[in-house]
Amino acid sequence: MHVSGMNGAQGIKNRRGELQRVLSREESYVDGKLSRAAFISIAILTFITFVGNFTQLQLSSALPIIVSEFHISVTTGQWLTSVFQLVMGVMVPLTAFLPRRFSTRQIVICSMAVFTVGSLLAWLGPNFVWVLVGRVLEAAGTGVM
Repeated sequence: MHVSGMNGAQGIKNRRGELQRVLSREESYVDGKLSRAAFISIAILTFITFVGNFTQLQLSSALPIIVSEFHISVTTGQWLTSVFQLVMGVMVPLTAFLPRRFSTRQIVICSMAVFTVGSLLAWLGPNFVWVLVGRVLEAAGTGVM
């Protein structure tokens, strides 16, 4: 099947390249206002940042319940916040390497997927170890976002 004189694979490749490029100043602003594409990009990044930060903050109020439910010490429970900070701190500098190999779109989608899987594990974890693994994945996704 041909799309505007191109075969399907070439059309997909051109579309992928178009989605991966950075918007120019003229494309970002139309009549002194943000373009729709720029606004959507900023809205997505703002939402991702909020969710990542909220994930860390919400644990403060949930920690006493987690300690009680899993019958662990407070010190052990603190690993849920400590490991999050440690992994996120490691991921932030590693993120500088990723754009050399992957598009921004691929990085964002992958980090959101890792974060989502981590959130599900942390939410549905039957024991402390699974919750901790979920927190590690959440932190990895957040650190890249």
